[in-house]
Amino acid sequence: MPDRSITVSPAATYDPTDSASLVASKPNDRKSASHSPGDANPIPASVRYRDAIYKAATAHGVDPLLMAAQAAQESGGPTSNSGSNIVQRGGGGHGLYQIDSGTYGEWLKTHHNGLNVQENANKAAEIDAHNLKVTGGNVGDAMHLYNAGHLGGATTQTTFPDGQTLSYPAAVQHHLKMLEELKASQQR
Repeated sequence: MPDRSITVSPAATYDPTDSASLVASKPNDRKSASHSPGDANPIPASVRYRDAIYKAATAHGVDPLLMAAQAAQESGGPTSNSGSNIVQRGGGGHGLYQIDSGTYGEWLKTHHNGLNVQENANKAAEIDAHNLKVTGGNVGDAMHLYNAGHLGGATTQTTFPDGQTLSYPAAVQHHLKMLEELKASQQR
């Protein structure tokens, strides 16, 4: 099982121009009994865009369930187990993974404004793979980089129905826990 510990330490930044350093690691090979026989996709069947997320995640060596949790955080909201294919009010974030127009404006111009779900998931998986590489596999740091661009930057804060206000990495972890609970309930 992949390390999903959420801790943040100082030091790395994501360079969107450094695509040469993106090296896919071995794709996650976890299987779940909650899916039909032969279905290796660990993302619960009720999660929107699960196949696109799984395809992108495995192509880049990123944990599919982590990416599903990230999509739920990016464009689904605090009570959702799924993301949505939307453009943020004001136009800053685009698509399922809210690809940032400030950082990725040129990419958005040539990729359907980020609204092709598969392209959007692929870009997010590419960024995640890079961030995991530069942080030595630290999931919390990789999520922090995705949201803030560098480890010294502030992340977004999300307030959940139970009253907890969580940083972006902790919110992704919260969504991950929700997905794992959903998956477990579907296995019963």
